[in-house]
Amino acid sequence: MQLGTKENTNSDREFRDAFAAVQNLLLTKYAWDERLSGRFSVNLIIGLVDRVLNNKNIGRIIEEILYLEGCLDRKTITKAESKFNHGLLDGLYHKHYNAADMKSLYFNLVEPLKTKTGERRFAEAFKSTQNQFERNNWDNLKAAKYLTNQVFIKQLKNLEYQKKVTGEWIVYHKHNGGNYYLAIAEHINDGDINYKNEKYEILAKQIQSFCSLEFPEFSGGVPLFR
Repeated sequence: MQLGTKENTNSDREFRDAFAAVQNLLLTKYAWDERLSGRFSVNLIIGLVDRVLNNKNIGRIIEEILYLEGCLDRKTITKAESKFNHGLLDGLYHKHYNAADMKSLYFNLVEPLKTKTGERRFAEAFKSTQNQFERNNWDNLKAAKYLTNQVFIKQLKNLEYQKKVTGEWIVYHKHNGGNYYLAIAEHINDGDINYKNEKYEILAKQIQSFCSLEFPEFSGGVPLFR
């Protein structure tokens, strides 16, 4: 089906409106062109537009990029940038941004409880709650609130304080002293190796198809652009 057909008129209009909203935000609020001087891919912009279409916040993504550029006064609460050191994205970098959604809460608060450290932390919190429950003759609701605070709220505050909040990814390439922002991607977690490799392959092909044409100067650098 071609864009602009009767069936797609509403979708076309929604996309144009979302693109205009992203463009206006980048240019008027964040002085995007002056700060980045073309060091971003169309693929990244499409990712921002897609998130606007799905009613997701893009301000955190933009501000993480400006943080990497040294243009943001506020400090980030997410994990420090890191480099892919193997596989299809070898040599590229990624920086977490806090999506502030249920998936983010799961990865930051629930997933860690499955580790040995997490299991120990939960056991200690439960024991503390039990002691308080018996000592103060609490009802179940008060005990549940206390346990929630010990297991989740304190953990989130600690992650924010240590700047270790995990999130989705901004993928970028360091070239000639500058960061080139290539894609927004879902955080690919350890797990089923076939699923993980498939996600990496899709992301790598997406970046390669756009950025090889946009940035021919990357040729001969990291494996993805050789």
